[in-house]
Amino acid sequence: RIDFGAFDMTLLGGDLCEESSKNISTLVYLDSIFELSSPSTLWALGNHDNANLDDVEKVTKRPRYYATHYNGITFLVLYTQEKEDWICTISGEQLEMVRHVTDTIKESSHLVVMTHKLIWIKDHPNMKEHQGIKAYDWSCNYMIHENGWNTEIVPMLHNVQKRGIKVIALAGDIGNNVSEFEVHADDDIEYLAS
Repeated sequence: RIDFGAFDMTLLGGDLCEESSKNISTLVYLDSIFELSSPSTLWALGNHDNANLDDVEKVTKRPRYYATHYNGITFLVLYTQEKEDWICTISGEQLEMVRHVTDTIKESSHLVVMTHKLIWIKDHPNMKEHQGIKAYDWSCNYMIHENGWNTEIVPMLHNVQKRGIKVIALAGDIGNNVSEFEVHADDDIEYLAS
């Protein structure tokens, strides 16, 4: 019943349904609600959205990860289920896309890095209180493995910040225990999740 047309953008953090892409009819239904191919609807696919990635790409008219610019803001929409459902790495061509965007970005007020999983929580020094919780309590760091966020991606984001562009990391699978998450870290990145 929400009028999504009332918003400038719709940012979807993934897991729209238990099996969002298992049947094309579910994707068609989701498209009727969110207009998944609209330039103002961005969807960071989750582990419950990836049963049929070919159908997702047909309906959204986008690849599973991409960069886009909308209303003066640059978005990196990453696919955190790249290797296997619970590994959550950003590597290969996807990492090269991140490198290309962070090397070339100039005209943007913000760079928003959208992910499904909170890949940035693992071993982040400002998020120790959220780390190390037992895997099966469905907390926001459920099964997040070492993934290169701090060692590979953050240095690229620092280069973006040096150009005066604010960086926000936005994730959609915070788990079942809390409904919101906000940390302004020492690396000057805003980390948000819902």
